[in-house]
Amino acid sequence: MARFCSRNGYWQYSLLKSIIPQGSRQDFEFYAAKTKHLVELFCQHNKIGKIFIEPHLQSRLGLTDPKVRFHGCHAVRHDDHIHIQLK
Repeated sequence: MARFCSRNGYWQYSLLKSIIPQGSRQDFEFYAAKTKHLVELFCQHNKIGKIFIEPHLQSRLGLTDPKVRFHGCHAVRHDDHIHIQLK
């Protein structure tokens, strides 16, 4: 999706990459099991309406709940954070 968004003129989609130093990227750690568990807990809560995360992470984590959605190209990427929308 990142390629699609950046190819179609959504300059803000990858804006943070140019602002935040990327030299320590190899030190970042992704905890797939913990992230999946957290998102699944959010999905179970009836006060949460939507959970925004990048499609590649939704697929990678096997998240199928309809509350889990892609926010779209008009927003910054959601592969390094999660947005929760309350009902």
